[in-house]
Amino acid sequence: MAIKWIHSEQKGVRYYVHPTKKYREGESGPYKKDRCYVIRYQAHGKRYEHVVGWASELDPKDGKHWNELKAATLRAELMGNAKGHQEVKTISDMREKARKQEEAKQAEVEKKEKESITFGKYFKDTYFPDMAHKKSKDVEQFIYDKWICPLIGKLRINDLTDFHLKKIKKNMEDSGKAVRTIHYAFAIVSQVWNRARKDKIVQRDCPTRDVKLPRIDNQKKRFLSPQEANDLLAYLKNKSRQLYELAYLSLYTGARFGELAGLTWRRINLKDGSIIFRNTKSGKDRTVFMTEGVKALFEAMPEGKADDLIFPDRKGKRLFSVSATFDRAIADLGLNKGVVDPRDKITFHSLRHTHASWLVNNGTNLFLVKEILGHADFKMTTRYSHPAADSIRQAMVGLEKKIPGMAESQTGQVVNFSKET
Repeated sequence: MAIKWIHSEQKGVRYYVHPTKKYREGESGPYKKDRCYVIRYQAHGKRYEHVVGWASELDPKDGKHWNELKAATLRAELMGNAKGHQEVKTISDMREKARKQEEAKQAEVEKKEKESITFGKYFKDTYFPDMAHKKSKDVEQFIYDKWICPLIGKLRINDLTDFHLKKIKKNMEDSGKAVRTIHYAFAIVSQVWNRARKDKIVQRDCPTRDVKLPRIDNQKKRFLSPQEANDLLAYLKNKSRQLYELAYLSLYTGARFGELAGLTWRRINLKDGSIIFRNTKSGKDRTVFMTEGVKALFEAMPEGKADDLIFPDRKGKRLFSVSATFDRAIADLGLNKGVVDPRDKITFHSLRHTHASWLVNNGTNLFLVKEILGHADFKMTTRYSHPAADSIRQAMVGLEKKIPGMAESQTGQVVNFSKET
């Protein structure tokens, strides 16, 4: 059946009526037969004819249904463009232009949304979910919550500068955090920033590059004397049973805090007096054997289920930091009084260092100490071996005795050195 075109009262506009298709304007309007509008015009000797659309369709410009008048208005615009040699000469051109404008508008909206996103929102919604498979996710969450979020969590990522990061650094230093922990916090900021840069939220380099961090040299030079260790344990026992037990175990097994925090009853064997530490810093499991005191400590505890944490927090979750009671104990006992160098200050990790130093000063072979501590590299073990002053003194005396007449030859004599001319 041939299409019957009807010429509109508007010049250059015609339409045909669909035999069955109907539509209505609004929810309560009467149903009408649908119309397909076409416009025709000529410019510079060239004829143009375009289908404008159906009456049931909406004009993307104003969201209203097509009609004869709207079709005529569009015809006049396109005809004027064609005569004026403008880029938009056809409906296809117009729709392409509208599409590009909409894309540009949407891109601008997305750009503003990206520019307004805060560090905290991006960390929570984008960065951290990708951390789910990593062993370090809990540690990163703790460091973020404790040190990073309070200062820059509500700050737009684009507004982050070295000024804010220097505040984080100062807060951590003032709280006595280890240099390595400060580096860890800055590494988290840098990783979040680099991910945001990949997502085109930021364009510039991460401001962590403009903050000078202290060099990592956390080699502990000081360890506790037996009397200092006894005083500390006695203090902790009166303040916190759990903290006392953690400190006792670190002192007499050489375990790190993180290893003790993740310890479950499955890893305790009271029959053969052994403890297995899983997923240690070296990446390997490590077995240590209990002293009588350590065994008695575990026997006095109410044993839980195999996979229960031995030292959970108040919510039954894993601990991620040493209780502030430990720092108060150190302060009250005056163990860090007058100490300036962080490497000489007593921290929880000093208990592990003390354990290693006591072993070495007791004559334990360094390679055996390496196995006890679980070091992957023997160089790490040598950091914990500091000969006692008495041992050095005895070595020097022994040297003197080995060389006959060495002491006597130096007594009361002045050695004259010839002056070269």
